Amino acid sequence: MKIHKSSDVQTSKIGKGTTIWQYCVVLSGAKVGKDCNICANCFIENDVEIGDKVTIKNGVSIFDSIHIQSNVLVGPNVTFTNDLYPRSMRGLKKSKKTYPRTTICEGASIGGGSTILPGIKIGRNAIIGAGSLVTKDIADNAIVFGESARLQRYLNKAEMETIQQQMAEAKRSERANALKEVKRLCKEFGFTAGMLKGALAKGRKKK
Repeated sequence: MKIHKSSDVQTSKIGKGTTIWQYCVVLSGAKVGKDCNICANCFIENDVEIGDKVTIKNGVSIFDSIHIQSNVLVGPNVTFTNDLYPRSMRGLKKSKKTYPRTTICEGASIGGGSTILPGIKIGRNAIIGAGSLVTKDIADNAIVFGESARLQRYLNKAEMETIQQQMAEAKRSERANALKEVKRLCKEFGFTAGMLKGALAKGRKKK
């Protein structure tokens, strides 16, 4: 995990391998997964969940009640909204407000400058073109862009195979890195492969 010294990160729930760059604010209730890349000048509120291997480009604010699943790309200056009837609460009696849940499903990509209205679900592997206004749910594998994010087409078979291949390669790389780490720890603490297998076998028997 790498956090730039200029950022104000108040949460401890940040996964291994995640990088948070300059001038970001992450509030105490937020949850950020492993191997994420949070670029400069981002704001992440309390009731936010971000999965693994998510890339959030510069200038993105993620407000309460937004859930971003794994392997999602959020382009620069994307605007997430969470309140259909926003009002300034300054000077008014405070009350606990609930917001409609917005979900960005695994593998989706949101182009720079897009606006996502509250309570929207963007499907798996969907692609939102730059500058789009998303006002309703987007289906899995859909490609949309423009005002009111009109459906243009769905991902074809070749595009789907490419995405699946990329995800499989990422999983293989993750397993290889985990194996390297196990070998390093074994060497550091003087464990042999036989000793490690024996310890794992004992652990399974206890369960």
